[in-house]
Formats: sequence, structure tokens, C-alpha cells
Amino acid sequence: MTPNQVYDSYEGNSDEKSLMLKNKYVVLGAGKTGADCIVYLQRTMKIDPADIAWVISNDVWMSNLDGGGNPKDWTRALVENDNDINKTALEMEEKGKMVRIDKNVMPTVFKFPTIPSDDLKILQNVKTIIRRGRATAIRRKTGDNSKVMVEFGSDHSPWEAFAHIDKCVFVHATSPGPFGAIGGTNIFNSEKKMTLGNIFSPPVSISMSCLAKVEANRRKGALDIEFMRRLMLAREGKTSGDFTENEILDSTIQAWEGVIARPMLNLAVLFAILDKDPLLPMNWMKQNRLAFLGAIPGYKCLICDDIRLLQSKGESVGMTANDKQMLEMLGDKIQPLEGM
Repeated sequence: MTPNQVYDSYEGNSDEKSLMLKNKYVVLGAGKTGADCIVYLQRTMKIDPADIAWVISNDVWMSNLDGGGNPKDWTRALVENDNDINKTALEMEEKGKMVRIDKNVMPTVFKFPTIPSDDLKILQNVKTIIRRGRATAIRRKTGDNSKVMVEFGSDHSPWEAFAHIDKCVFVHATSPGPFGAIGGTNIFNSEKKMTLGNIFSPPVSISMSCLAKVEANRRKGALDIEFMRRLMLAREGKTSGDFTENEILDSTIQAWEGVIARPMLNLAVLFAILDKDPLLPMNWMKQNRLAFLGAIPGYKCLICDDIRLLQSKGESVGMTANDKQMLEMLGDKIQPLEGM
């Protein structure tokens, strides 16, 4: 069953609801959806955690909703720690900004899920956890059709489910989410359409809002095209060239794709190119309820500090000599945003 099917079956017909309460559940997936399923089964359906099994292919780090952090903290800390993921995660865990299901297991994945402390405690109630990689097959046991086997490929032994086949519900929560596909079409790849992509870390909606703002300002003729052209020449390591607006945009605003410094760089680029005056896009961002600047009173993005941080780290976070030249240009252009 999908998570939605579990919800619909429990919240709908009363006969089906009573049957759902007699089952045992195997949740596949340890992302935010999988975690939400574990919480829903216990908190809403009152399923005993002993009747829940959790297949975790990769343990994950999660942001602590009660820890006072935000997704940008991860990016900045990772840059400060020279892209050392484990060091950064443990440091943020020590500060209470990140959590994990089991402190004896080092997570290998962080895709920006956020979880409150009480939900974490509910997740930790589940003791039947299967860590054998990704499930590759679910089938009846050979010689005993009443039992179910979960296979994990040739590297791990199969797991025999803890309930009769008629009472064992597998909950499919393994969608890769918004960060599943890495490496695709450029954002500004056509004169007639834009291919949406994440240019920042979550929330996902702010990336789309900013891309829409780029297109709106382009149509109004407000973009600082000449500065964009200079940025592109710097990034491409060229001294001259004729480029279309789309080519310039594709060079200066690039999809995030897990490149740690790119969210910082993209934000600086947006402040620099949306208008000749960087204060205008800053004011727009402060009025945007999808942005931290607009949604959190007193929040400061401190983008000038971020540019200096990237300049100081250089190659350790993937900055090339051309990128450094671009950073210098950006720092000069957005200087009026110092301290904001």
C-alpha cells in the first residue's frame, strides 16, 4: 500500500478501518514520508510499535524542528568544514540542530527532512529495524505460501516478515523526493519554456519563486544584463563573446544538484542580477512569504559574509580560479547588502 492508501483505508469505511487495526506493518523507506508513516501508525492508528517493522536502506540525518536551525545552517557549516559531511553533521548534532534515529549508527544521507522531538521519540519506539540495503523483491516463501520474504540482492540475506501474509501490510514510502534525479536539462534551455530545478536547499518552493522572479524581471527589462554578461565571461574564463540571454542565465544560475557552494552562489547572483540596484531584490525577498527573509521576523541571510566564506575556502569546496573571480565581482556588486 502507499501511504495515501493506508490513510484512506483507515479514515474511510468503518469495516475496513477495523481490519487495518488487526494488521502488522512493514514500512519501506526512511525518508520524511517513511518517518511520517511510522508516526501515523502509532499516533493515529494506535498500532503497537512491536507490530511495526522498518526497512532502512540508509540511515538519515534530520533537522531538529525544536533546535532553532534552518536548511542554510547546513550549507554554511559544510562550507566551514571543507565539505566534511560527518564532521558537520556531528557538530550540528552537538548543537541540537540535527538528530538521528540511533546514535550508534552513523547516517549516510541528509535530504533536509525536519522533525520535532516528540516525533523522533515515536520513531525510536520501533525496534524491528532491517538494515540490509534496498529491498529488491517481496515474494512468498518457497515451500510455505503463508509467509513473506523480503530480498535485498546478493549482498544481504533475505528477511522473513514477522506476520502471516494475510496480515502483513507493506507500506511503500521509497520515492526519492525532489532530490532524486541529479544531472539533467539546464534551467534556461529554451526560448519558449523554463525547466524548473532547485537552485537552493529547501524549502523547494523558494527556488521556483525566484526563477519566476527572474523571468518576470526579464520580461520587464529589469535584469542587469551587462553585469550578467561579465559574470558569464568570468565563470567561463573568457574575455569576450556573443551570448543569448538564455546562455548567460544558464551560466550564472545553475541547478543545485548537491553542489554544496551553489545555493550561496545562486543567492548572491540573484541579488546581483535581478536589478542594477541589489536593494530592490533584497526588498522583494523580504516580502516573499516563501523565503526565510520574508517568513521569519528578524532573519538575515548575511550573503556578503557567505561570499567572503566561499572566497576563503576556495578549492576545498569546489571553487575554481574562475569562480573566485566571479565571487569578487559579486562581492562588489552586492556590497550594499552588508549585514542584511
